[in-house]
Amino acid sequence: MKYNDSPYEDNVKEMYMESMIRYDEGTPSVKNQSYWGYFNMESDRASMMNKLRMRYKNQFKAGFLYETPKGSTTIFDSNSQSLYEDGKFYVGYENNIDLLGNNFIKVYAGNFRATFGEGLVMENTDSYSPRKTGYGFDKRITGIIGDISRTQEYALRGVALDWKRSNMNAVVFLSSDKKDAVVYDSNENGVLDDNDNILGYINLTNRFSNDELEAAEEFFSEDPDNLNDISIAPRLDALQENIIGGHFEYSPFIGTHLGVTGYEAVYDREFVIPDEYNLKKILISDTLYFDKWKITDNEITSMYSTNTEEYGDRDFRRVVGFDWRTVLNNTSIQGEYAELQKDGSLGKIGDDPSALLISSYTQFDNLYLLSIYRDYDLDFDNPYHRSFSESERFDDTVFEKMTYGLNNTLLNDMYNNSAQPSAEKGIYFETRYQFHRMLTLTKGYLDIWERKSDARRGVRAQVNLEFKPIHQLRFRLRHKHQVKRYDDEMDRGKSQADETELKFITYLSNFDKLQLGYVYARVLQPPYLSILSNPAEPGAPDMAQAQTLTDGDMIYIDYTHNFNKNLKVIGAFAMWYANGASFWDFEDIELDFDMSDRGYKTWFNIHSRIANNLFLSLKYKYKKFITRELEFRDYNVIPEEGEYYFQRVEREENIVRLQLDWKF
Repeated sequence: MKYNDSPYEDNVKEMYMESMIRYDEGTPSVKNQSYWGYFNMESDRASMMNKLRMRYKNQFKAGFLYETPKGSTTIFDSNSQSLYEDGKFYVGYENNIDLLGNNFIKVYAGNFRATFGEGLVMENTDSYSPRKTGYGFDKRITGIIGDISRTQEYALRGVALDWKRSNMNAVVFLSSDKKDAVVYDSNENGVLDDNDNILGYINLTNRFSNDELEAAEEFFSEDPDNLNDISIAPRLDALQENIIGGHFEYSPFIGTHLGVTGYEAVYDREFVIPDEYNLKKILISDTLYFDKWKITDNEITSMYSTNTEEYGDRDFRRVVGFDWRTVLNNTSIQGEYAELQKDGSLGKIGDDPSALLISSYTQFDNLYLLSIYRDYDLDFDNPYHRSFSESERFDDTVFEKMTYGLNNTLLNDMYNNSAQPSAEKGIYFETRYQFHRMLTLTKGYLDIWERKSDARRGVRAQVNLEFKPIHQLRFRLRHKHQVKRYDDEMDRGKSQADETELKFITYLSNFDKLQLGYVYARVLQPPYLSILSNPAEPGAPDMAQAQTLTDGDMIYIDYTHNFNKNLKVIGAFAMWYANGASFWDFEDIELDFDMSDRGYKTWFNIHSRIANNLFLSLKYKYKKFITRELEFRDYNVIPEEGEYYFQRVEREENIVRLQLDWKF
């Protein structure tokens, strides 16, 4: 059982708080004009998750999970139908069978994970992981396993068979499940119904019921002065997806295999992506914002359609690919190539949108070398694609950048919870090298890539060094350098980010640990023209001849104290002062993203083995911070009298996370 009352992330909160009723310019927003106010989300704090796993003799396995996000119905108030539809469960059988040799058989019914190759064709998770190499902590569990993870949108539900012999592996799986999707008024009858087309999958932060969403949309539309006519919205279980897929792998000799993977998803509704102008009309609330549409938004226009002029009308999506791996001495070479069938032939390579990933890994005693090359086409829209990339799909599109101008602010979740990689091409190098017993390059990497949507080139590099004079003392230095649009000094999209962290670690008696750290971050980017002239007036300076610097620093202390073998406490205190910078902070098993100007936080996590079969984890966090100054004057209009800034906008958070694990 897990209880967590963490608040919404800032970008999600902004999505819910943005007004859905758009008046003429100059009219203030009202709280209940947003989803945040309508659903009274100020009180939606706690989420609950209940998970049960069972095993008998390592042969029979079963699991059940039911999660209730913030503000949703708890498991105790749910009926059997909602437990079945919204919960996750599986039963499985695994065993070695002696039949013409050794055979390892796995059979699963219910929810299951299916992962093959490098994740280009099939890896069904809801989460996105940047720079997922497939090595170290990023290893993939390939094949079929029972799934009671938090994956909801891309969960597979049905039956799966995994058969392994010494030189081959065959997998077949069937899934039938309903998916949440974005529906738009394709019939132009003023309502959203079952006859309208689908724009794409959506992984919602808060899965409001369809009745709740329709009631909210009706409330927003009742205002006669609302200039925004809602014509697009997410819907729960709007799409029936039936998948048949499989994987076959042959190993001619130890250390080498060749594999083929494919799946076909059949839908009961059409995916149709309108042309660019009509797509703007659907997605953007006001024609005044049409000029905000950028070249990067062609990642939206390139989404998959089942109905187009090029290849006619069909009700499916088909993805096929092949993967390989071989080992030569201390080097392994592997890769995968996949195609999304559109108007090409299934048996012909290169006539459909494709994705390619090739990697090599070499291991020495004190050194490893990892190289990855990837190339993903813009039209390769495979919802189950989870391979290596720098950014997720829809990065820098209107789904991310223009909450205020979207026809429906909930479309922000198309980016917020995107799991697919963006279309990009690049090469990545990573290494670890122990120079000396006291000095180690614990990790160093360099990534050079090009984003396909606008040909923006970027470079990212990071170096982690550790100096260990004695076992009990460690000094760690980390520096990260990233440049976007490095090939064009005058481009508005050019930016340079640097982050340096110095950490001192001491290991004490009884496995206790103490860490002291300092982080400095800065970002250089061209200034907005309104900064050069305030207020920005026609005829004012229109050429940026300087750079804008945002920076900040943070200090922190982390500690681990073991009272005895059954009780330990992990905690930290951090304080930061930022002028536009932001920081990622790892808090035991969670990740916090601090974007405020200045503040502090403290947290502790108690891990206790209460009894031989009962484990408790209790985390408490207190966070107080000041957001960036809030300007409430009209743009380009300075009041003649009085202040027009909130200099201090303070926020305070108290967060509790409780987890109980009972093993018997």
